[in-house]
Amino acid sequence: MLQILNLCYDLPTRPLVRNFCLELCAGEVLHLQGPNGSGKTTILRMIAGMLMPESGSIKYASEITKTYIGAASGLSPVLSVTENYHLLTGCSIETLNTAIETAGLSSHANIWCGTLSSGQQKRASLIRLQLLPRNLWLLDEPFNTLDTDGISYLSKLINNHIKVGGAVIITSHQDIPSHIQCHQSKVIA
Repeated sequence: MLQILNLCYDLPTRPLVRNFCLELCAGEVLHLQGPNGSGKTTILRMIAGMLMPESGSIKYASEITKTYIGAASGLSPVLSVTENYHLLTGCSIETLNTAIETAGLSSHANIWCGTLSSGQQKRASLIRLQLLPRNLWLLDEPFNTLDTDGISYLSKLINNHIKVGGAVIITSHQDIPSHIQCHQSKVIA
């Protein structure tokens, strides 16, 4: 699904990513670990096509589609969860309501996203995984701000995604929940 060879990226003041390599197959979860500033987010952004590497190569399978979810929700703060996803996806209200309910946000579906707590905003951003199906998920610190129910919700999404042949790359400072089968782990120094 994805092959990366000798990926490099430099900041103006120092090299950040040096000769990074990986191979990810369908049905796998890769956990990128490392301290702040080690290049985890930069690697995800290069895979997503948001940054260009200085050198190296990123090769995708021909059928690859990607979703990147970072720290920002990507949703308008002055629209509700329902309004955001209706504009983003054009899905029916019934489909939206089902996805919002699965995320545990039914009672907050019509509240401006900017007024939601950090954990609720994270759950709202994760709804796109249900409504905009892509086979490669690039998740930057996805468990940050989530409570126990939110972690369970995301874990189920990930486990269901890899069961149907999707792949996931997760960045995190800490271990990912044990009920997610992690196939690879790479530590970025």
